[in-house]
Amino acid sequence: MSIKVRSLGHVASAARGILITGGTNATPIVATVTAGHRLKNGDRIAIAGVTTLTAMNGDWSVSSVGAAAATLDGSAGNGAFGGAAVVAVLCDQTPFLPRHSAAAMIDDTPGGAVFVGTIVLEAADSVDATQFYYTNSSGVATAGFKSALKSGEIAIPAATAGGGLALEVDLSRYMTLRCSAYTSGGCGAKLLA
Repeated sequence: MSIKVRSLGHVASAARGILITGGTNATPIVATVTAGHRLKNGDRIAIAGVTTLTAMNGDWSVSSVGAAAATLDGSAGNGAFGGAAVVAVLCDQTPFLPRHSAAAMIDDTPGGAVFVGTIVLEAADSVDATQFYYTNSSGVATAGFKSALKSGEIAIPAATAGGGLALEVDLSRYMTLRCSAYTSGGCGAKLLA
């Protein structure tokens, strides 16, 4: 048995772990991805919220991944980039499947300042061109993400310098890392299954 790893990115501010800040009007579209995304060729992501290069919205496999760019396989540009892209990791391939559990590893950035802030691992069940949705306890699709953690938000205190944290999460189709409060440092998160 081998362990598979899926990156949720890196945060060094109150933001999401994987951010897309631009895209080419080309075939295929090349997304501008912020440093620390830790995506690799073959990973799957979902994008919502792009308002003018709307062909970026949807589920994608990525290739030609570099430090600041990733190609959206099978895409074709249809305008200039605009809007505020929201990105989530797509969990639709074994062993990362909805309604399964995975371990989430959260680690300080090696050699960097100690991370102090609040990390939330979030989940959604569906997406359209404008946003992600989760199913609430009444079975109703609700805009946004829900916490994927078994115990809610986890504040990482300064005493965890150079350390890491392992948590169990409930996988949904779309998973994301978000820093909801930020003081200093940086950290990354990944799923292991």
